[in-house]
Amino acid sequence: MRVMNKINKNSFKIVAIFIGVAVATMILIMAGTYLAQRFDKGEPDGGSPEVVEDVVKNDDKTASMEYSGYITINTEENNIKLYFKNPIRSQKDIRIEAIGEVDGEDIKFFETGKIHPGEKIETIEYKSDKKIDTGRYEGKFIVHFYNDQGKEEIVNSEIKINIYVK
Repeated sequence: MRVMNKINKNSFKIVAIFIGVAVATMILIMAGTYLAQRFDKGEPDGGSPEVVEDVVKNDDKTASMEYSGYITINTEENNIKLYFKNPIRSQKDIRIEAIGEVDGEDIKFFETGKIHPGEKIETIEYKSDKKIDTGRYEGKFIVHFYNDQGKEEIVNSEIKINIYVK
């Protein structure tokens, strides 16, 4: 009788562990599916900006940039949400472009004017006649630097980004 009770208790523990693992697996699969659907709809889950340091070689001044690795284009409201900052510690004015590949063609989504140290861009008007389907596209920021005389330098930086269209 004691042997039967031990077997029943051990069997119960094994079944309980199996059920727990099965439930945890289902939760992980559902969470992964949910996140994949959000990204397919062009809804990134946010993210803190990453800080990038870039040194322009011709005059040895540093240009610092803070940015998030994606932009979100709302075609109904004709705006683009992004985060790009030229921090006060930066020693250069910059200008940025966002370019993405849509159906094998490079599309310029926006171009800013000069962004002086201490300024940031979070929303910009979306001006395009091209019909773009909702979803995620690969793209890049092209960062143009200016020298002390206000002339654009030859050196540029490219930063890979995701472009979400909704």
